[in-house]
Amino acid sequence: MAPGFVDYTGGDDDSAVGDDDSAAGDDDDGDGAFIDCDAYVDVDEDCDDDEALNAPSFTEVCDSVDNDCDGDVDEGLTSLFPVDADGDGYSAEVEACTDPDGDTGAAPGDCDDGAAAAYPGGVEVCDGLDNDCAGGPGEHVVPSAFATVQEAVDAAVADDLICVEAGTHTGTAVVNKNLRIEGAGSDLSVLDGDGVDRVLQFATGVEVVDLEGLTITGGHANSGAGIWIRDPLAQSLLVDVVVSDNLCDGGPCEGVGIRATGDLNLQGVTIAGNVADIATSDNLLGVGLHVAAGSLTATDLDVVDNEGTCVGSIWIEGGGIFTTGADVSLVGGEISGNSLTGGQTRAPAMGTYDGTTSLDGV
Repeated sequence: MAPGFVDYTGGDDDSAVGDDDSAAGDDDDGDGAFIDCDAYVDVDEDCDDDEALNAPSFTEVCDSVDNDCDGDVDEGLTSLFPVDADGDGYSAEVEACTDPDGDTGAAPGDCDDGAAAAYPGGVEVCDGLDNDCAGGPGEHVVPSAFATVQEAVDAAVADDLICVEAGTHTGTAVVNKNLRIEGAGSDLSVLDGDGVDRVLQFATGVEVVDLEGLTITGGHANSGAGIWIRDPLAQSLLVDVVVSDNLCDGGPCEGVGIRATGDLNLQGVTIAGNVADIATSDNLLGVGLHVAAGSLTATDLDVVDNEGTCVGSIWIEGGGIFTTGADVSLVGGEISGNSLTGGQTRAPAMGTYDGTTSLDGV
């Protein structure tokens, strides 16, 4: 209440000379600066009358408070310090009064210091983060962002990552660039060709094939109905992949589950239930897996219950696996239940030519 007004409610006499409330405003925090309660009084106004550390006459100190009431906090008192908050060995800069982390020896350049999986040079995985700090994330998610794998492949650039969410995704794809395709797990993410064509075909010129956490099924073609890797220089890695129930019904049938050239590395892969059934006199080689001109290296590879049938074929071999011009090294796993019928049947489990073979615990 301003001087000269009468307080009709009793109590505090706001009109009396010397009353602090009316003469210069309220000073609730006792810092000597007032909140002006009337426009009639010229005062040095407090910017926060609940905080005794703030007043226009105070000197700014580094305490995250606007001590001098100029609208800025800790101005001129802070510096940029490197901090590795997530412990990934890379630091981001934070503004502070003193170094909050000390000298950790961390390298600079962390793009997300709240995520240990994101740092310069990191490997992109399907987690929504910019793992390599290259301005990503470089992930193309099916079907959240792209309806099909083919759409994601078309949108990607070389070395990008395609993430296939859990569920069954119908369609086929021709891959014409080096990519990684990662599912949520072979028991969760299924690519189903629906009997139309090869499920995944990697064109000549694709020299890096990287698949993980997928089931490949429902392919229909004479070679590589599940997966066909064409380039003889390809370096291919399959981890936790199931290739099952793909079909060749018109010869020649070569690698109904997987047909690959180049170097093929299989880790925890199952090739099962693929079928070749041809009524003509055509070759039938490697119903489950056919590898040529490179190498086959595998750990815990299961090749089971693949079945080939033909009429009068001059060459039918390798109901499970067939290799030619490829060195073979298998550790662990199982080759069983594979069968061939018709023609000049040889090696219903595994046939190899022109390469070394090493089997350990198979």
